[in-house]
Amino acid sequence: MSDVAMTRSGTGHGRAALALGTVALLLFVGGGFAVGGIFWLLGSVAGVIAIIVGVVARRQGGGTEAIVGVILGAIPALWFASYMIVAAFD
Repeated sequence: MSDVAMTRSGTGHGRAALALGTVALLLFVGGGFAVGGIFWLLGSVAGVIAIIVGVVARRQGGGTEAIVGVILGAIPALWFASYMIVAAFD
């Protein structure tokens, strides 16, 4: 039996999490630093969605793509949360 016959096909949520994580990082860092305003919020919301989709993908057997999607989504989400916490103390 060849290795090709042993590969499993995922549900596609891992790739969706990876794409959402990449979009979140681009919106947050690229749009936020260049334009500002709504891009900070859009990037962080897309990051939270990427985390949720990535966790669902991991529970359904997703691989590295889901993990990377969670990590990329966590960067803008946690960055935004830390800014909000610091702003609350000022």
